Amino acid sequence: MGKIDEWMNREKYGIIFTIAIILIVGLIYFGVEGNTNSMGQTASTNSSIFETLKTKVNYVPEGNIKVFANLNNNSISTLKTLEGNPIPETNTMVIGEMEAEMMKKEKLISKIGDPLNNFFGINTKIEGILKLTNTPLDYMHFLSAEEFGQIQGEENKYYVLIDGADTEPIFRLDINTNLPKNMKLSEGNISDYEEHQIVGKTYYPLILGYDDANEMRQQKEFTNLGDPIEIAGKEFIVMGILEKTNSILDMAHIIPLNKEQFNAEVKE
Repeated sequence: MGKIDEWMNREKYGIIFTIAIILIVGLIYFGVEGNTNSMGQTASTNSSIFETLKTKVNYVPEGNIKVFANLNNNSISTLKTLEGNPIPETNTMVIGEMEAEMMKKEKLISKIGDPLNNFFGINTKIEGILKLTNTPLDYMHFLSAEEFGQIQGEENKYYVLIDGADTEPIFRLDINTNLPKNMKLSEGNISDYEEHQIVGKTYYPLILGYDDANEMRQQKEFTNLGDPIEIAGKEFIVMGILEKTNSILDMAHIIPLNKEQFNAEVKE
């Protein structure tokens, strides 16, 4: 026992150092695994939130979109805030963390409480900023039901598809329709955006956001335009890639199906 005690005293600093390294590596590993930055991961956000999500989109001159959203209070109250309150009250707005950063860069706001007058048809102020969720919620503007009804924008153009553990932001673009004003393709041609029947199977056209395309190429999900991709059991062909917009569109899938059509066809 004396020899063991002597060895322990001699080696104790080495043992402590080894244990510290193991603890640090473990914390880093589980921290990274639990908080991925990929848009596709729901992180700690309950995916059921997206089932009741209502959205409108409007377009800005830079070639991107603003997504306005309404959630019931029970759902939005489960989201954590970076600043302020998570629930938009009358004449107020709550924004995701990524959207807040962009609005600050654009000098539209600097802090919570700042007013936004004639903001897509309404007068409002910032009630709160949500903490990062690594989902499309990070780019949205949340409004009460009344303000959501008043704000200018198109409904049924943007939704979030739940595909297993992934959340896929979807922008609906009908076939034989041009891209919205100032949106441009970095690869491909909008004239190729059409359905294809191959051996009795329907392949829908798919345009990928700039960052989404880069990530999918790195993961070997596709290589070139014309490659097929399966999403939630449906078949698509990559027809184009958007230019970078520095908005939620950079991680979006652009397809010709609305949420109801897509879900109905997925169930078949």
